[in-house]
Amino acid sequence: MFRHKSRFTGYLLIITFMAIFATGCGNSRASVRSTPTISSTNPVWATLSGNPLKLPTVKAGAACPINATVAGAVPAFPLAAGTSPVYVQGTGPRLTLPFTPAESFPDATSNWGGIKAIWAIAPSYTGPILLRGARLDGVGAVRFNGGLGQLRGNNEGTEPIQNDLRLHGGSAGPGNWSLWTTFFRLQSAGCYGLQLDGENFTQILIFQATSQ
Repeated sequence: MFRHKSRFTGYLLIITFMAIFATGCGNSRASVRSTPTISSTNPVWATLSGNPLKLPTVKAGAACPINATVAGAVPAFPLAAGTSPVYVQGTGPRLTLPFTPAESFPDATSNWGGIKAIWAIAPSYTGPILLRGARLDGVGAVRFNGGLGQLRGNNEGTEPIQNDLRLHGGSAGPGNWSLWTTFFRLQSAGCYGLQLDGENFTQILIFQATSQ
C-alpha cells in the first residue's frame, strides 16, 4: 500500500513539474514574438515628414530612370528593388508595375486607381519608415493604402486613402523579415518617385506605372 502511495505521489510530482515547465516555455515564446511597434500617431512621424522631399524631375517624354531589381536580396521575393534595410517586390528586371485604373479598383468611386506593393524590412532594422511620393514626368500625386493606422476590416485597397505610408521594422519578431502588403494609389500611368525616410537613412525609389 505504501509503495502504491509513493508511486502515486511520484506521478503527481512529475505532472506538476511538466505543467510548470510548459507554462514557462509558453511565456518565453510569447515574449520573444511580441515586438513593440510605433503607433501611427507617434511624434516620430512628424519628425520624419519634416525631411524635405528630394525627388528628381523627369522631362515629359524622357525615359523614366526606373530602379533595377535584384535577385536574392529578400528571401521571400524572387526579385526586389531597393537597398537595405527596406525593399519592394519586383516582377521584372526593372521596377515597372501594372497600374489598375480607378474604374476597375475595389473602391471605384474614389477616382484613384492603384498598384499592389509588398514591402520587406530586414530584421536588422526595427524602427519607423515613412513613404511619400509624387509623379516625376508630369502633374500627379501618390497616395497610399496599408501600413500603420489603416483599417484592417476592409477589402484590400479600400481603406481610407492616406497622403503617406507608415511602416515599421521588427513587426514579425526578432530575426524575421517584416512584410507589409500596401497599395500605391495613382490617377494615371507614368513615372513616379518614392522617398523612404527612416531613423538613419533616406532612400529614393523610382518606378514606371504602366496601364494594363
